[in-house]
Amino acid sequence: LTSERQRQLAEVLLLTRDFEEAYTKGEDHRPYARRLGDAIRASGVEFSVEGDDAAVATAMLLFSTYNGTLPGGYSAMELSDRSPLKVVTSFPTELVLMGRATVMLKGIGARLGMPWNLATKWAPAATLLLSSGTDAAPPVWLRSAAQPSSAAGAAAAGAAAAGGASGERTRFREVTGSFAAAALVLRRWAAGRARTWAVRLLQVLPAPVRRTILKRLADAAARRGAPG
Repeated sequence: LTSERQRQLAEVLLLTRDFEEAYTKGEDHRPYARRLGDAIRASGVEFSVEGDDAAVATAMLLFSTYNGTLPGGYSAMELSDRSPLKVVTSFPTELVLMGRATVMLKGIGARLGMPWNLATKWAPAATLLLSSGTDAAPPVWLRSAAQPSSAAGAAAAGAAAAGGASGERTRFREVTGSFAAAALVLRRWAAGRARTWAVRLLQVLPAPVRRTILKRLADAAARRGAPG
C-alpha cells in the first residue's frame, strides 16, 4: 500500500474500534459513524446507497468481531443477502487482498474459538503510524532505488539521477534480519498457542492426573530455581 493508503487504513481501524465500543455499549455513536463513513469513502470505497450505514457496516464486517445486527440492519455475515458488501459498487484494487485477508483471519479465529478483533489488535500500530508524522517504511524486499530506505539511500538515489552512482541496493543481511524478526514473532506466537492449549488440556483432564502434572511442574520449577 502507498503511504497515503496506509494512513487512510489506520484511521479507519481506529474509528472502527471507537465506533464498535460506543455501539455495543449503547452510547451515542453518531459522531463516530459520520467520521468513519467519511474515512471509508475517502479510501476509495463506493456504495450504491446513500448515508453512512453501509460504510460503517462494511468496516465492522471487515475489522470487528461484532456478530449482531450492524447499522442499517445489515448482517455481519459476508455471504448473507443483507451483507453490506452487496451494496459496494467500487473497491480499490490495492485493498482487495487486504479485505480477503481480514475475512480469512476472522474465519480462522471463529473456527478456533478465538475471536480476533482486527480493529483492536491493529490499533497500536495504527496509532503509531498516524502519530509518527512520517511515511511508513516498506519491507526490505519491496525497496528500490526509487524508494530508498535511509538518508544514505536517498543520497545515492540522488546521485544516480544526476548521472552518478546507482541507488542503494538491499543488502543480504537486511533480508536475513527481516526473516529473523519474522521468525521471532512466529516463535512467540507458537509459544503462546502452546501455553493456551496446555491450559485447556489440563482443564479437561481428571483431577488426580491434573494434580500430578501440576506437582511435577512445580517440583521442576523449584529445582531450576535452587542454587547450584
